[in-house]
Amino acid sequence: MKRPKRQSSTGGRVEGKWPYTARDVTLYIPFYQAHTTIQRVWEAVRRLSPAPARIIIVDDGSPQPFQDPGDARLEIVRLPENRGLANARNVALDHTRTELIAALDADVMPAHDWLEKMLEACNSQRAHGVGGRLDEYYQHRPADCWRARHMAQHWGDTLTTTPRFLYGANTLFLTEVLKHAGGYDPELRTNNEDRTMSDLLVEKGYTLVYTPAARAYHLRKDTNRTILQGYWKWHHARGLKLGHFHHFSRLCRRIAEVNFGIGRYRVDLDINEKRFDLLRFDVAIPWVFSVLDVQLYNRLNPQQPFRFDPFAVIQKMPPALRRFLRSITPAMTSDLPRNPRYEQQFRELWQDHEWQKRVRELDQLT
Repeated sequence: MKRPKRQSSTGGRVEGKWPYTARDVTLYIPFYQAHTTIQRVWEAVRRLSPAPARIIIVDDGSPQPFQDPGDARLEIVRLPENRGLANARNVALDHTRTELIAALDADVMPAHDWLEKMLEACNSQRAHGVGGRLDEYYQHRPADCWRARHMAQHWGDTLTTTPRFLYGANTLFLTEVLKHAGGYDPELRTNNEDRTMSDLLVEKGYTLVYTPAARAYHLRKDTNRTILQGYWKWHHARGLKLGHFHHFSRLCRRIAEVNFGIGRYRVDLDINEKRFDLLRFDVAIPWVFSVLDVQLYNRLNPQQPFRFDPFAVIQKMPPALRRFLRSITPAMTSDLPRNPRYEQQFRELWQDHEWQKRVRELDQLT
């Protein structure tokens, strides 16, 4: 589906008709292979009070389709193939006839009063878009604790009318505002469609509000191996839009600007807050990110692929860190040629005095 091209009828800006009620809301859930969580999400949606006027699940071409629970309140839209999250959001937008459109991810379980609190914020602030608070339901394993700390999808305990953006996991928008913006960018298949939309709406003069009173819970579980791959997905989408993976020179610059930049920030944050149990994930960020960057670059540039094996580049490190990195690093195709320029840039950054100071602190503190 192409990104819809729509314009408002008010000469460039959609005007709201506050106050709104639950009868004005269509709630949709984009679904793709989320079989382990969707039942709990659906049960929570059924208990929402007040209830939305319509509930839609957009099955984005799941190989194992969503199973209809047989509830008359639920409408299912099945897509013939998987085309990504932004496209699924646009399909829901096309099927919405109500004044408001709400969204929950397929692994996000709302509190019973979630919609009530979203509407309260929308009406009291005359907001065009509202985001609620998402807390991690599971915080027992180290990877889940790291996600709760470094991938939090909320802006704290205070209502704000100037959030950096609205996380897409639980939102409420005026329908025509999203249509006026042209819908979500379908090139953003897995991440960053929410931030891109928020930026666009703010540029157009719309009011976005974050309310911690509207609570929802993230049912995701991660392992040591999956957590940083999920975190990389948060950051790669913006890199795609900026062309980081289409040109080798930009791919090399990304090592310092993104991979080590984020790693340094997270290490320092956890040291300052004495979260020493999370440090090994922080130190692993540039390692895992660089491997995943090269894999994506190779898919987009099949005429000039190369292999990046950081273990062949970096020989000296604490044994415990090496074992940890071995356990979480994605495998690379072994029959591709190595790229000395990429390896040299990574080596220089890893062996940099300030970075090695952080590696030593990890070894001493854990």
